[in-house]
Amino acid sequence: MTTPDFVGQIWFDNVSGIIWQAKSLDASSWIVIGKQLQVDWEPPGVNLGEQVGFFNENPVTGVTSASFKVKTTSEGFRLQQWMDTTKISFPNLTTAHINGMQIYNCPVLSSIELPQFLPTNGALVGFPGNALSVAAVDHVLARCLASAGFVTGTVDMTGGTSKHPSRAGDIIRNALIARGVSVFVN
Repeated sequence: MTTPDFVGQIWFDNVSGIIWQAKSLDASSWIVIGKQLQVDWEPPGVNLGEQVGFFNENPVTGVTSASFKVKTTSEGFRLQQWMDTTKISFPNLTTAHINGMQIYNCPVLSSIELPQFLPTNGALVGFPGNALSVAAVDHVLARCLASAGFVTGTVDMTGGTSKHPSRAGDIIRNALIARGVSVFVN
């Protein structure tokens, strides 16, 4: 292994798929913190991504940005305590059923990208305890309004240092409330 450039440095071995983190500036301080996830199943025509969700229970450190490429999931997403992550994107996600979309207690998460996302009726779209920018708050609200069938459910972007929506975002928030959706913002 090489000598780390800084404490906490992440190094990905693209041959083995192992993810290493430096605990000090010593070359012997590297520890394994993960392995690239790859799942194979039979028969390959079954769309497993639509039948499982993504959940973490322990804090995630060292990841500054994450992009989830899944298109739809029946179980939803629940990400918590991604301590160093400033941006999370779901470029292809259209729906997240049952558990909805919950990303919370990520103290530096300021950007969320959900360009295709349309929450299902009754879903929880929860981003409490983060540091969402005005643009991110407005984006989440706009994606919820774009889902015509989202007439009950909850949108929660309270806590942390997340910003209040812009004037345009407030108009969207009020339209969602008039539709029957509970909306909570800082």
